Formats: sequence, structure tokens, C-alpha cells
Amino acid sequence: MVELSDAEVEQIGRDAAEEVAGAGAVLRVQVEPGLGSIDEPAYFFSFVIDRDLALPHPPGMLYLEIERKIRDTLIGRGDETYPFLKIITPAEWNHRAHA
Repeated sequence: MVELSDAEVEQIGRDAAEEVAGAGAVLRVQVEPGLGSIDEPAYFFSFVIDRDLALPHPPGMLYLEIERKIRDTLIGRGDETYPFLKIITPAEWNHRAHA
């Protein structure tokens, strides 16, 4: 398995989110490597996406499409680490940063 840098993985997440949500809709991206529930390597992504700027998607599809694009890109680059996503509000992001 290929090891990608944190910056590369974050850029993969940003690119996927911008492709799905639309240019300018993705305000923040953060990724933390870790272990999933069965102790397999995982990437935990947090996104702040401006819903007013985002392209319209049926409920849940924004999340699923971003996840699929990230997963496809990771696999294409030789990294089989599973991505987990959270889409949070700017207030939640700011609260995390000060906690």
C-alpha cells in the first residue's frame, strides 16, 4: 500500500468536495489519519460546506458522492485506506478549534 502525505490526502478530499459541491462551496477541510472500528487504517475527514453555495443534491447524496470520489481517488493512487466523513457547520468548526 502506498503512503500518501497528510497534505496529499487533504487535497484529495478538497478536490472531491469541490467537484461534488461546486467551486467556492467548500470552506474548510481537515483530515486525521487513524484506525477504524476494526483497527484498519482510516482517514477521518471534516468538511465545512456552505449549503447556500453548494450545488443541489438530494439528502445524503452530497456526503455519498464526496466519499465515493475520495475512495476512488485513493484506490487509484494505491492507498486502500477507508475515508470517513463529517460535514459540519462553521460554528461546529470554530468550537472544535477552541476546544
